[in-house]
Amino acid sequence: MKRMTLLLSFCLGLSSTSWGQSKALNFDFGWKFMEKDVANAQLSKFDDSKWQRIDLPHDWDIYHAPKADAPTGNGGGYYPAGIGWYRKTFKDADLKTGKGETLWLHFEGVYQNSQVYVNGTLVGTHFYGYTPFKLNISPYIKKGVNTVAVRVNNSQQPNCRWYSGSGIYRHVWLEKYNENKMDDPEKLFVRTEKIYGMSADGTHADSAAIHITYANQLDETRMLKNVELWFPQQPKLYPIKVGELTVKHGVRSFSYDAKRGFLLNGQPTLINGACVHHDNGGIDESFDGWYAEKSKYDYHMVIDSCYQQDIAAMVLRGLR
Repeated sequence: MKRMTLLLSFCLGLSSTSWGQSKALNFDFGWKFMEKDVANAQLSKFDDSKWQRIDLPHDWDIYHAPKADAPTGNGGGYYPAGIGWYRKTFKDADLKTGKGETLWLHFEGVYQNSQVYVNGTLVGTHFYGYTPFKLNISPYIKKGVNTVAVRVNNSQQPNCRWYSGSGIYRHVWLEKYNENKMDDPEKLFVRTEKIYGMSADGTHADSAAIHITYANQLDETRMLKNVELWFPQQPKLYPIKVGELTVKHGVRSFSYDAKRGFLLNGQPTLINGACVHHDNGGIDESFDGWYAEKSKYDYHMVIDSCYQQDIAAMVLRGLR
């Protein structure tokens, strides 16, 4: 039996997406931070002149020494956690938004229980600290200077069985998408529908049917001829253009057999796992806590309200 390592891209259909002109602006730089709860910090006119200047990613816990009586306890490394605020200003003229375009703030990770404000208005919230989230901020943008404020509440402890940190600990992006174009990679799905004439060794096929959908704007099947199949030693990817996007797609089949185990392109294949909870998406554990608590304030408290969006976010992260 072949020994191979198959990663997240395998479970997601082996598609990665790119587009010609970047639609994402890095939003990591020029933030201000205060490590305490502050009244009215979401307001545009709030005076943050004495706040700490920082760039993201940022974790305020690592600037503290562990203490035996810290609320995170043994699992969290004896760090303080607590509540923190982040603020950033920008000008609408710098956004260069075209007709039909919407603006989205994309947070790769905030630990945890975050509230996001634009010009004093609550745009959205996100509880779970290990999944990304996006918010449409277009309706809240005004002429001149705009303010984004994020409140992070990691005060309910313990809520994790390992060190989580506290704050906006991953990158933030300002993304633009056009409602009249196919340019949002999270709305595009490409999968191998059927393979015809596969070779005995699982390396080639006469043809393959590729099913493509984009939201409610596109639903079609395309045929590929003389196909080189994807497998770890030969990770062949085919470029498939859809609107403004180009998908790199690997053509393969998989199945399970009681006697032969997992089959990739008809060949018995070992799947080696990895403990990478943040990034392994579909082949890792979604949440450490389900309905039965493992820590007093872990995910069991909110699972019914947000598990669907968190699972979707975890899987979609692998497309980026």
